[in-house]
Amino acid sequence: IAVRPGDTVKQGDVLVEMDATNLTNQLNQLTNTARATRAQLTLAQSSLDRGIRLAEQGLSPASSIEEMRANVEAQSASLAAQEWQISAAERAVADAVVKAPFDGQVASRSVEPGQYVSVGTPLVTLVDLTALEMHANLPVNAATLVEPGQRVTIDVDSATPFSLQGTVTRINPVALDGTRTLPVYIRVTEPDARLRGGMFATG
Repeated sequence: IAVRPGDTVKQGDVLVEMDATNLTNQLNQLTNTARATRAQLTLAQSSLDRGIRLAEQGLSPASSIEEMRANVEAQSASLAAQEWQISAAERAVADAVVKAPFDGQVASRSVEPGQYVSVGTPLVTLVDLTALEMHANLPVNAATLVEPGQRVTIDVDSATPFSLQGTVTRINPVALDGTRTLPVYIRVTEPDARLRGGMFATG
C-alpha cells in the first residue's frame, strides 16, 4: 500500500498493489492451453484443405470432409472461448494494481499490508478538493426564489473567513420532515483547495 491519509497523488499513481501470483499463474496456464489449441486448429485446417483436394480428385469420401470440417469448427470455438478467458485473466492481473483515477488527496485507507481482501472491499478513499458540493437547507417558503443555474455567494466559516462563488445544481422537490426546509445542492469550484469536506458555510 503506497499511500497514507493526507497524501497527495496524481492520476495514474499506484495506490495499492495486490499479490497477483495466482492470477499470473492462471494467465500463463490459459495462454499455454490456447497455444496448444491454436496448433491443433492449424493442423485440423491443413487436414481439411488436404482432404478437400483429395475429394476433388475422387480419392477421399465426402463423409470424412464433413468430419474434418466439424473438427475445425470445434477447435475454432474452443480457441475463441480460451481467448476470452485470457482477456478476462489479463484484466484481473491489471486490476491487481490499483491506480489513482484522478488527481486528489487520500482521505482514508481501509486496508493494511498483508491483509486479505474480497471483491468489493473498500481500499482507499480519494477526494478531489478542487470541486465540492455544498449541501444547504432552504426554507420551504423561499423555494420559488431559488432555481438550478443560479449563482451563489458562499461565506465559509473558518479561522480566516473567505468567500467564493458556487452554482445551484439541483433542488430537492420535497421538504424534510420536521424542518420544513428543502435540501439544495450547490457546486463549488475551488482551485486553491482551501475547502475541506465537512466545513460549514452560508450561501
